[in-house]
This record gives sequence, C-alpha cells and structure tokens, in this order.
Amino acid sequence: RLLSRLPHTAMPPPAVVLDLGSARSRAGLATSDAPTVDVPTPASTITRGTPCPAATLALIRTLASSLSVNPHDYDFTISEPLIAEKNSRAKLAAGLFEELGVAGVAFEKAPMLALMGTGRVSGLAVDVGEGLMQILPMYEGFSMV
Repeated sequence: RLLSRLPHTAMPPPAVVLDLGSARSRAGLATSDAPTVDVPTPASTITRGTPCPAATLALIRTLASSLSVNPHDYDFTISEPLIAEKNSRAKLAAGLFEELGVAGVAFEKAPMLALMGTGRVSGLAVDVGEGLMQILPMYEGFSMV
C-alpha cells in the first residue's frame, strides 16, 4: 500500500498522518501521541467521505504548511472511509505525487487508524464524524469484514 520515492538506505523521517473529515481535519507526525493541527475542513472538500481532489490537495498543502514540513521529505498516511472509491484514491495519490511532490503515500481505513491510535490491534472501532459513521471489527490488526 505504501508508494514511496525515498531511498531505502536512508532512515526516513516519521510519516505525516492526516485525518481528513467532512467538518474537521487533523494532522500530525506518526511519532506524536495526538494531532498537532486541527482545522475546519472547507465546505465541499469532502462529502460523505468522498474527497474533491483539487480542494483536498489545497487542504493537505495547508496542513503540511501548518506542521512546517516539506512534502518532498515525508511519507503521508491518509485516513479514508471504509467505502472509499478507488478512483478518488488514485486521483488524490496522483495529485500528491505530481503537484505536492510527496515522498510517499499510504491510504488506511479511518476506523483502523483510530483503534491503532489507542495502542490496540484488536477491538471494535467506531468512527463517528460529521457526515459518516463507520464501524470496523478488528482482530490482531486485521479487519474482520
């Protein structure tokens, strides 16, 4: 799932983790316990979990700037809904590489990231947002659906 252009011999910096929601978006480094940036998501950027690629790229640029990171030097992990469309993911990934020049990108299911953010790999993850609610049972890091 991780696409990266960083050399494999170099020790990469921690990944930037983005949680892009319909009402609020959060960002931080993977080594942090909590997001360090929390901003309102501009209207029509994400609707019921589906991103508008151009608006989402602008939001990601803003979040990266707020974190004081150069996208060229970091891998990005982006949360996505369980019902994510592959076409939207592909457009967003292409924009991240071509327009922002990110070092790498991985898309992970939002409920899974929420559960793992608590230090657990098994449990029932319930992710409630402004426009979407998702429930994901997990066992030992694997989705049970």
